[in-house]
Amino acid sequence: MTEDDERRSDFSDVPTFDEVLGAKKPSGISWQAYLVWEGPGAVDKFLVAPQGTPGDIVGMLREAFVKMAQDPEFKDQATKFFGAGWSIRPGEKAEALIREVTTVSPEAQSFLTKLRKKYGLPVGKPK
Repeated sequence: MTEDDERRSDFSDVPTFDEVLGAKKPSGISWQAYLVWEGPGAVDKFLVAPQGTPGDIVGMLREAFVKMAQDPEFKDQATKFFGAGWSIRPGEKAEALIREVTTVSPEAQSFLTKLRKKYGLPVGKPK
């Protein structure tokens, strides 16, 4: 999905979508629309600080998160809870991914709406 898409450790012999596409990977509006449609599944669970949190506090939180992710007991518990394929993205990468999958241009939104209509999929918010 993203440029730094990595294989899951529990499926290390299965190529990623980007690897399969290789040089045939689309670009432009169709690829932007795909990233918006498919992207939220790559985000899964995340932790955020409220908007406006001072930079020094964000730095401390990110440092604590990195330390936690290296803790053997945490890793053991996370594997029991999430399974062998879990992974952690550092703050900057997670932030970039969240922005990527939640930011949609009007052109990409229009493209997605047309695709959804074409295939009989829901277009708007459920009523």
